[in-house]
Amino acid sequence: MGKKESPLVSIRCTVYNHEPYLRQCLDGFVMQKTNFAFEAIVHDDASTDNSAEIIREYAEKYPDIIKPIYETENQYSKQDGSLDRIMNEHTHGKYVAFCEGDDYWTDPLKLQKQVEILEKNSNIGLCYTKIIKYIQEKGKNGSVWGGNYTNFNELLISNTIPTLTCLLRKDLVLRYYEEIKPENKSWKMGDYPMWLWISYNSNIFFLPEITGVYRVVKESASHSSNLITRVNFVISTFDIRLFFASKYNMYQYDILVKESLWWHLIHSILSKDLDNISLYKKKLNGNTVLKKKIIIFLSDKYPKVARFMVKKYIKHFIG
Repeated sequence: MGKKESPLVSIRCTVYNHEPYLRQCLDGFVMQKTNFAFEAIVHDDASTDNSAEIIREYAEKYPDIIKPIYETENQYSKQDGSLDRIMNEHTHGKYVAFCEGDDYWTDPLKLQKQVEILEKNSNIGLCYTKIIKYIQEKGKNGSVWGGNYTNFNELLISNTIPTLTCLLRKDLVLRYYEEIKPENKSWKMGDYPMWLWISYNSNIFFLPEITGVYRVVKESASHSSNLITRVNFVISTFDIRLFFASKYNMYQYDILVKESLWWHLIHSILSKDLDNISLYKKKLNGNTVLKKKIIIFLSDKYPKVARFMVKKYIKHFIG
């Protein structure tokens, strides 16, 4: 018997209570058609549903691809970097791909296309594509997302890179963790700061094809019904951008970064109040006393961390 081929690509898949979606995700891995070996590190973070059982089923059926990790204690909740350390220890490939258990790939040639690009271009550190958003609550597809990458400066203002489409060099991933130490930053996301670091230290390639589906679910850090969760997520994005602007002496982007935070807060915080604000605006007719009362009434229900931004926007909107 010949020596077993080492994986060229390691897919990193984190799972927590993804039972309703997990088969679709894993099917996207095992359907990949490649001329190289690859592995899918499927990490179940102590799910309380039947996610672990589904992973075992696929690991038995596809032992050369599905490499399971089962936790008895949730690692993500520790917020100490343990989840990333565990995944790094089990990543054997030259390249790393990401796809969480509630998302999935639709193109069976996704990995093959991206590996060919990276193998031919040693100056490219990350390759990504477009995705379709699937609105789980409505049971239908939403918009296509994933924009053309230009440079670090633009990525600092707006993230256009869908995580589930990324393929990147493992050596860059490990260098990022060693240099930035994100486990000490209390950031609410792990992908965006990595893209910024790679963007500054390498080249990024955009493949303008749709290769997967991002599932928009009601309760997540970026799509939560809880106001404080949404505010904290937006502010974390702001902290990440300012960190890298400062690290790389991009101080001229401070204003743009803050404006970006401002509009994200408007979208995240005020989306349910915009109709009311428009109605108030029509009734004011220059009544400054009533205007002040409305500003106080609308802004006081928001947490203190967001109140200043809310007041500023309402003042701007109603004149």
